[in-house]
Amino acid sequence: MKMPCILILKSVIYSVLFCGFAFGQDISKEHAIEDLQFLQTQIEKYQPGLSKYAPSFQKDAESLLGNISEDSLTYFEFYEYLHRFCVLSREGHFSVGNWFDTVRKGIPQSTYAYFPADVKAMHGKLYVEEDYSDEQTLTRGSEITRINGKSSAEILQKLFVTIPSDGAIITNIYDELDFSFPYYYYFFVEQPQYFGVTLKDVSGRETTKSIKAITRDEQRLNFRKYILPKRKDIAKENPVYSLDINDTYTQLSLRSFNNSKLDDQKIKARRFYKRIFDTIRKENVENLVIDLRGNSGGLFKMAEELIPYLMEETPEDRFQRKSLSWEGKERSYKFHKKSRKAFEGQVYVLIDGGTFSSASTLARYLKEHSNAILIGEETGSRYEGFVAGSKIHVILPNTGLEVGIPRYLIEFGEGKKQQTSDRGVLPDFTIDYTMQHIISDRDLHLEKTKELIKQREAEK
Repeated sequence: MKMPCILILKSVIYSVLFCGFAFGQDISKEHAIEDLQFLQTQIEKYQPGLSKYAPSFQKDAESLLGNISEDSLTYFEFYEYLHRFCVLSREGHFSVGNWFDTVRKGIPQSTYAYFPADVKAMHGKLYVEEDYSDEQTLTRGSEITRINGKSSAEILQKLFVTIPSDGAIITNIYDELDFSFPYYYYFFVEQPQYFGVTLKDVSGRETTKSIKAITRDEQRLNFRKYILPKRKDIAKENPVYSLDINDTYTQLSLRSFNNSKLDDQKIKARRFYKRIFDTIRKENVENLVIDLRGNSGGLFKMAEELIPYLMEETPEDRFQRKSLSWEGKERSYKFHKKSRKAFEGQVYVLIDGGTFSSASTLARYLKEHSNAILIGEETGSRYEGFVAGSKIHVILPNTGLEVGIPRYLIEFGEGKKQQTSDRGVLPDFTIDYTMQHIISDRDLHLEKTKELIKQREAEK
């Protein structure tokens, strides 16, 4: 949920900062507004992209504050306002809360009972992806039309305004819900003990199933009992990358640029790519597939050290990106020169809404400076730039809740192959999954790639 792990020590600090607030206790309107106004001043101080990407932030913030009419709010109600406040910045790199705070800690501590299923959100609808309930009555792939009488459209409308994202990009919101729908439902919709889930099958017939809310530990037990035995040959994959060499193409899957994962795998970007492309040259690869799906970003070097091996030519101005800090300090970065060992074949790039931050940046570089063909969905980060880098973590004075505010504006050179505003990297070939594709484990990204490779070979 875009929430970095926080040191356990902070939970001790929070107990002091809460100033007597207990979770079951309501927050007064006065304290709620004080916290949100404090957050507003911190966002305006540290988030250098507001004037460019959210020029109406101040006006929108005042309007949202004006919506608080109750004399007091529950922590859940305040938490929704907190999320919605961050959404106003039109920036996806916020972290709102953490797993040790007063609201969220019931999930990892297994004291909250919540919706026991993975839910796929797509095309404005909800589908059952995996059932962790005690009852085991939710058919995988069925459309969820209502939960406790609320339509899927109502639920999605409620949740969409609580998830920070870049500009007008919704693919990353869908990606976020794929991982966190049960949590968001619990925090921002309701916390019932039972769910009446209305399902629609392929014939259009609707049935309603009653399932009990259960804790994370109980859901994990059900996963091992009901789901794991059906899985075959679950291999533990490298969390950072894989390189698969096939007869007609080679696939380099870059799963994460996260610093901690890179350190665990002892990966340094420059040496890593040199070794990869030495292997590619040795194998005489003609078609290279770069898979960036689900890569939420991390170290910019992992994007920038790859480009010399794939660029068609070194850009004349060599301007790659620049950053502007919250203090007004600017820094420019130049492209490295094209490598003498640069790949000369055809590049295909697989992207989706989970391709975020520096991984989305890599997709942008490849679109602008290589012969890459992009396949999939719009990426999760804005094409022209976004606010990222290190965060300042502020503690709200009354509730003690924490918000991570990104504080470096990242901007790129003018796009020649895509001129958009507030959109992510757009694919050359759009892939549109149905739920049937997903439950059948179809990889439409790769199927389209193979089709294009076959066409290219036939045209030679």
